[in-house]
Amino acid sequence: MNRQQKIDKYNEIYNFFTDARNHGNNGNNWWYPKQNVIAYNVKLYGGLWLESIRTELTDRQNDYYSDELLYDIIQERQNREAIILSDMVDDMDDVLSSGFAGRSGGWLEVEFQNYLEYIDEDFDNYTDKEITELYNDAQDLMNNQVKVEEFISTAKSNYEQYLKTPEAVSDLVEELLTDDEIGEIYKGRVKDILDKLK
Repeated sequence: MNRQQKIDKYNEIYNFFTDARNHGNNGNNWWYPKQNVIAYNVKLYGGLWLESIRTELTDRQNDYYSDELLYDIIQERQNREAIILSDMVDDMDDVLSSGFAGRSGGWLEVEFQNYLEYIDEDFDNYTDKEITELYNDAQDLMNNQVKVEEFISTAKSNYEQYLKTPEAVSDLVEELLTDDEIGEIYKGRVKDILDKLK
């Protein structure tokens, strides 16, 4: 690769980050574009179905847990997984921070540390060695962005596959109150009613 090609590639990478758009792999952003922030689609297509959960519950659990309460528990579990993913991305090279955005939180916005500066027409002031070093820095930044993208894509795919398994249902059921725990709650409610009648 000659000097001019390295400069062109460097500036292309510089523009990739500084002209980044939220929501859609640098596509059009209809909200608030931010330099060096790239959004990755983490929307889940599919998940746990209440019907499959209810078949694993005891009669007492089915009586105790409304559909709305089960949905809230599913949502809370997904929120926990999302936070874990964001924390892991935060630890990756060249990442300053990450957070969820979009109406349903279906985009993971990642802010990259970008030290690059645009090389204008005065590039004759740079030595060949400096151009090569700048080019290598830009390539490192882009390679780290690719790693982040691949990591997020793989994590999302693995989680979607997990949600289709019986293990996902049993893991959720294990988090629920047992029959004995629900029985204690019912006893407490009866005691409260009897105390009020006294």
